[in-house]
Amino acid sequence: MSAEITLLTVPKYGKGGGIMRLKELAKKILGRKRGPDQVINSLLRGLDEFGIEYNLNPKIADFAPIVHVPLLPEVLRQAIHLKKQGLIKTLIAGPSIVITPLEADRILFEPEIDKIVLPSEWVRNLYISLAPSLANKIEIWPAGVKIPDHLSQNSHTLTRTQEHKIKCLLYSKNAPDELQQHILKTLNRLGINCSILTYGNFRQGSYFKALEKSDFAIFLSPTESQGLAIQEAWARNIPTLVWNKKVWEYGDIVWRDDKISAPYLTDACGEFFTNDADFDSKISIFTDRVKKHSYTPRQYVMDKLTDRKSAERLLEIVNFDTKNESTFKNNPTTEHKKYFDYLDALRCMAFLLVFYAHTGSIFKGANVTQASPLDIWQKFTVYGSYGVNFFFVLSGFLITYLLLKEKASSPSNTISIRSFYRKRVLRIWPVYFATLFFGALVLPLLIPSSTYSIFTLADPRMSGTTFFYNLFFSGNFYQGMSIAMAPLSIGILWSVCIEEQFYLVWPWIVKWFNLRTLAFVTSLLITLSLLYKFIWAEDRMANYYLPWSLAMDLGFGALLGISYYAKKTRRIIASSTFIIAASIGLTVAVTLINRAQLIDILRLTKTPIIDCIFVLIILLFINRTKALADAAKYGSRRHPAYIMKKIRDRVYTTLTHLGRISYGLYAYHTTCLMLIVALLHSTGMLDKDVGLSEFFVTISLGLILTILVAELSYFFMERKFLAIKSVALPRIRDNKEKAL
Repeated sequence: MSAEITLLTVPKYGKGGGIMRLKELAKKILGRKRGPDQVINSLLRGLDEFGIEYNLNPKIADFAPIVHVPLLPEVLRQAIHLKKQGLIKTLIAGPSIVITPLEADRILFEPEIDKIVLPSEWVRNLYISLAPSLANKIEIWPAGVKIPDHLSQNSHTLTRTQEHKIKCLLYSKNAPDELQQHILKTLNRLGINCSILTYGNFRQGSYFKALEKSDFAIFLSPTESQGLAIQEAWARNIPTLVWNKKVWEYGDIVWRDDKISAPYLTDACGEFFTNDADFDSKISIFTDRVKKHSYTPRQYVMDKLTDRKSAERLLEIVNFDTKNESTFKNNPTTEHKKYFDYLDALRCMAFLLVFYAHTGSIFKGANVTQASPLDIWQKFTVYGSYGVNFFFVLSGFLITYLLLKEKASSPSNTISIRSFYRKRVLRIWPVYFATLFFGALVLPLLIPSSTYSIFTLADPRMSGTTFFYNLFFSGNFYQGMSIAMAPLSIGILWSVCIEEQFYLVWPWIVKWFNLRTLAFVTSLLITLSLLYKFIWAEDRMANYYLPWSLAMDLGFGALLGISYYAKKTRRIIASSTFIIAASIGLTVAVTLINRAQLIDILRLTKTPIIDCIFVLIILLFINRTKALADAAKYGSRRHPAYIMKKIRDRVYTTLTHLGRISYGLYAYHTTCLMLIVALLHSTGMLDKDVGLSEFFVTISLGLILTILVAELSYFFMERKFLAIKSVALPRIRDNKEKAL
């Protein structure tokens, strides 16, 4: 599906774009978020909820009909130039282009701009007073905020006031020091504990933590165009007492408004005060209302200021049909995003298993003391290889489910094979060939020959045959047919070759067969793969690398995709549980009869057991939303269930982020490990006699380098190719159409 709206936040040509992308990456790493960044993120989340296809800073050729430039006059200037050339149909500007419409050479007066969006009513009135000719173009569009899920809809965060002192957060942004000191003295006199945050000196996460420890907040800011920080407090059900200066001064401009410090403050969210005396007269009444739960700011935000409400308002401004139920509620894009974002955490876990496996491979030739902790670690790394099987089960599930959804949504009940292959190429080939060519041409030059003795399995030198096999996505055959072991930096790509071979066949099978036949074909595939693994069990390389052996993993994932699509997950749960129980029972029974047959029976039962466990784990994560909602039942932040949920969410967020870049993590990690080993070896910090401390320092540095390289790869390379995936291909007309 092609994009329906394009967001431009960086210049499309000239020197500014690269610098701005570096700044964007730095802000992401440092956790710094400004108001304009939050506006963009809110819009993207809202469009996701609607299922609207969008692209962010794509190539000019991939622009959607609607282009929105939320900030920076230099970006808007380029967009205006592109619209003059007929490359943009509808151009929206704002809300953070300029402070007043008279700035930046009066860029907002350009006739190519169709709509100007501003964050609040007082800003709109200001613009119209300064530029009356723009009145018909100006619309009010407030950004939304994300609603935390740890509070129930009508609950208040205040749960301790009857037993403990009430707590307050003081948020100061360019406020007079005298006013702040007076407020602190008054709060101290009333016995109210107060923590202070000064604008520009904290991260967003610190602000959220401070809010969670508070029962109300005081905001000292002379003016706010919208007040996103205040909205974040309301979203957490924190009532606010806001200093209202009622005047905005900018150069020679003086503008007065009754809500200039908090444009969206209502009686449901808190109160205004104007000066020291007004604060003293209102603070006691305000805190009494807080204790009685008289304010309902969270409900107000849910009704007016969510990400979805914000996106809906923008779409209405450009006359997009937001009332069309079929466009949004039944949009398959919305559905799969709703469920499958949670699988990113599983991708990260699968990668960590593979990384663990290769921490043993990278030191295969090192001297390790028998029965030492390091020796035990290395012996267990063989089980990390199941991470690859997990990747295959995940891939089989996702590809099958998405193909079935596409087939069902198509008027002709078919699948666009051309579009499928195009998307797979754009997703897989850039990282694959970057890894292949770097490993073949650059890595051998960076690793000195004196280091080879430590590697054994990781010698980066390769033959032309190795390169040739991998160049045509058949590296798994090179190793599976025991031609030779590929260098570890390149050998890691064998699993990508399996995926590509799967893609050659599977979309055609899904296209040709109905659901019942597809389930039968998948079950048959699993059975044949199991027989192959059992009959050729002695050929370890073939069992590990060849596609007909690994078809079982992909088949179990595909069977889950079919069951999930058909809404028969209970059947797949029952089947998986039965297979696990039957396999274990068969293994135990055979072992009791003849212990010598244990190895043979494990060859038959091990993989089905593992694959079924993976299937059940995927189902558990798909339904994670319901499980996470349970902690909302507990009102106290000190309740163990609430604390465990917060810890779980923090870990999960990290795993999810790493899961989104897991392809890069997987492809680059062996190369990064080898580079770290070579660096430490060349500096004399590492030799063939590897100790426990040297080992863990090496793999820790290797993991850090892998994450950094994967982040850079995703940010500067993969993301550009992913943006192209959303662009629709031109339809190929059939012979009848050509005749017409």
